[in-house]
Amino acid sequence: MTGLLKKDFMLIMKNISPAYFLAILPPVVVSLNNPAYFLFILSVTVGFLSAAQVSTTLDLDEKVHWQRNVMSMPVSIAGIAMSKYILTLILAGLAGAAVALISSIYLKDVVVIYGVITLLMVVFYNAVVIPVSYRFGTGASRYFIMFFISVPIMFVYIFKIFDIDFQKILMSLELKTLYLLMWALGAASLAVSVLITIRVIRKCLSGPGSRTAPEQLKGD
Repeated sequence: MTGLLKKDFMLIMKNISPAYFLAILPPVVVSLNNPAYFLFILSVTVGFLSAAQVSTTLDLDEKVHWQRNVMSMPVSIAGIAMSKYILTLILAGLAGAAVALISSIYLKDVVVIYGVITLLMVVFYNAVVIPVSYRFGTGASRYFIMFFISVPIMFVYIFKIFDIDFQKILMSLELKTLYLLMWALGAASLAVSVLITIRVIRKCLSGPGSRTAPEQLKGD
């Protein structure tokens, strides 16, 4: 599994492009007119960009039929699936920490809620995209990318129309309860997603035309 993670990080570093940061421009422009929503927009945007890196590795894997080739290696189906979720957690942790640091500097106080929002966005996004990509292909997952790009702008205008102070609402909530609920939802979504992904990979690799050895298919 360590080898799979190294492979994915190498793919991310090799394929990262300044074009990714163009996705930040629309939310940033919106936040200039609505400073109160800057941190929320930052959280969603950074979360999206981080989550999309996992989609990049899935797309590249699909193009070279990596799912079948990897079965010649001493790794189980569970290991193949878990490598993507561990990558998700690493990227989520890094993105969440970065946003939490920026938020604390921006508000001149220790604020972690926006970092948690970023982290959970990466988790929720990939909890859907990973099994969808394995089952229907990465082309289908692009619909989710289009949706997540529009999320920051959509919410900002909703907050503005209804005169909702998102930052004030977050600060007024009981943080322990909020964190507990968010972590519970994140853990549950990951658990369900992992089980679905393992089942999907097993089905795909054991389907017609598969060259996977039966004993490998049982190796999880």
